[in-house]
Amino acid sequence: MKAQISFVEYLVAFSIFITFVGYIFFSLLNFMPTYLGEMEDEIIKSEAYQISEMLINDPGEPVSWNTLIGTGSENQIKRIGFSDSTAGKTNFLSATKITSLVSKCPVDGYGDDIKNWIDTKYQFSLIVDDKTGGVLLDCHPPQTVSGKVKASIRRVVAIGSGYGELVLQVW
Repeated sequence: MKAQISFVEYLVAFSIFITFVGYIFFSLLNFMPTYLGEMEDEIIKSEAYQISEMLINDPGEPVSWNTLIGTGSENQIKRIGFSDSTAGKTNFLSATKITSLVSKCPVDGYGDDIKNWIDTKYQFSLIVDDKTGGVLLDCHPPQTVSGKVKASIRRVVAIGSGYGELVLQVW
């Protein structure tokens, strides 16, 4: 007996192989959109946390950026941050930096300046509350943005002699 297969046996084996490869290929094609969507969501969550960390624990560049708002020298601001650099503590925010940003976040939404200072391509909403529930800062996009919030970060912060909460939503 020789180790030979007939043409029919060859076609059956080849058909089984092609069916198996096609099944694996189409299974991967069905899985990829879900995987890519979840990967983008994780990237947005990561960027939201980085933005919140920058706002809370970085004084900004220059450190006294809040004194430049409204003076016509706003183009010198490279990055904003709410950290009170004189306190030397983490999660300790400067109330004057927060209130100085209120003028750049009017009721009809923030402008391109704030988006550039935070350096993000995503739309975001930023709310800073004090312990009594008073809103110190409410910064949101200029128009209603369609789509759901992809990431929401809530951080407890110290403001002056009390505490508050920074809420950042990104989509």
